[in-house]
Amino acid sequence: MRDEQAKKRQAWSTTPRTPVTFRFWHYISGVTTLLLRVARHASRLTILALPACSPAPQVEQREFIAMGTTISIVVADASPGLPATLATIERDIQRSGREWYAWNQEGELAKLNTALAAGRTFEVSAELADLLQRARDVYRSSEGAFDPAVAPMVELWGFNDAERTAQSPGAARMRMWQAGHATFADLRIDLRTVSSVRRDIMLDLGAIGKGYVVDRAVAELRRNGVHNALVNAGGNLRAVGRHPQHPWRIAIRNPRADGAIATIELQSDESVSTSGDYERAGIVNGKRAHHLLDPRTGEPALHTAAVTVFAHDATLADAASTALFIAGADRWLQMAKTLQIQGAIRFDAGGHVQATRSLKSRLHVSERTLAVEWVDL
Repeated sequence: MRDEQAKKRQAWSTTPRTPVTFRFWHYISGVTTLLLRVARHASRLTILALPACSPAPQVEQREFIAMGTTISIVVADASPGLPATLATIERDIQRSGREWYAWNQEGELAKLNTALAAGRTFEVSAELADLLQRARDVYRSSEGAFDPAVAPMVELWGFNDAERTAQSPGAARMRMWQAGHATFADLRIDLRTVSSVRRDIMLDLGAIGKGYVVDRAVAELRRNGVHNALVNAGGNLRAVGRHPQHPWRIAIRNPRADGAIATIELQSDESVSTSGDYERAGIVNGKRAHHLLDPRTGEPALHTAAVTVFAHDATLADAASTALFIAGADRWLQMAKTLQIQGAIRFDAGGHVQATRSLKSRLHVSERTLAVEWVDL
């Protein structure tokens, strides 16, 4: 029974309880010939091919489930050694998903959390040490809006386990958290040795880990001679090079409506990540609740519906989309400048859309009724 439950909990942070309503589309053939639609419904991948007007160029694609989502790798300059490279990448991502899921007791991150709770130091792998350093950088730059130490509240709300229904932690627990809780600042990282004076600290790397494995996948592709590819881990993606006929394109969907809201052409090496309130959501005490918790209050941030971030690497984009989501209307733009991202789109809970002017020349809005407020980054 324990083994069966453990297998169910292998998803990264959690598999969505309801179908995800944000989708990325990316064109892998001619301008309008073939549309590959990555649509994650729980763990399903849907591919829609439209009739082609001309033969589609040869591309190689690999899809698999890991870290609680669909991983998609599309390569536009396939070579004989590519299958072996893709197999290596898949094994690496599967391993990372197991090791970095905070609630897999056999994983490295869970063992680190156990050691911290016991007041012990713990020597982590070089890979996890690097990821923790990247997380610390974003934590500091975002002034705590991105904080992996929010993990205890993620667990209390029930967002760590796909088998659980979202629930309120209760007023007493909320007051305790708000009165004084451990933060990432309480974590000491000395090369590969990690410790903390706070025994109540617990880490969840679900808001940065998928971006990190995307960057590792791109590095592996490049080491093996691939220079034109699109790697997507559940909406955390990185585009390198271009398709033979045109730049990589994605379409962005309104979090409050069905269908694509805009399309955008990606630059030759650009990463994109979206954080939205429609994933891992539920109704708690008659109100909507979702997994994007404000680390300061321990409560869902209800002022934002979705944030899409464009950055130079997927690790930063992944963490920054969470930070900007939490930041809200008053702080998101200044935080975007501090984090040095390339661009962003923010949907607030009331339907207002803001986008940085750096995206204006290549963001093509498809809904005529949508008004976008362009802002300077």
